[in-house]
Amino acid sequence: TGLAYCNVVEGCQEAYDLRRSQEWTAALTRWCDGQPDLVPYAGQCLVHRSEISQLHGDWARALDEATRACDRLAGRPAIANAYYQLAEVHRLRGEFTEAEQAYRRVGEFGRQPQPGLALL
Repeated sequence: TGLAYCNVVEGCQEAYDLRRSQEWTAALTRWCDGQPDLVPYAGQCLVHRSEISQLHGDWARALDEATRACDRLAGRPAIANAYYQLAEVHRLRGEFTEAEQAYRRVGEFGRQPQPGLALL
């Protein structure tokens, strides 16, 4: 179920369908809240919520959600996605030192930090 939710959210984002992405992220959040032991999905859910907040211009909430995702996903492969989102929010907020540090962490966890690092 978690994979299905995540795949639909990612598909909505790829299609730039913000409304559906937001709806599916909310549904994923409700599902994750009912199953707190599913750490990887709950962490990825926080990443999606951060992305939605970022798109709505709520950068403070986006930063909070991304930070929580990094904490929640510590030691798991998906942490690279959390650090990428954290870096993106810092970059958009003009916090360039923090953004660069987070992009470097992305690389440490095996994900390419591009295009964000190049945009920085």
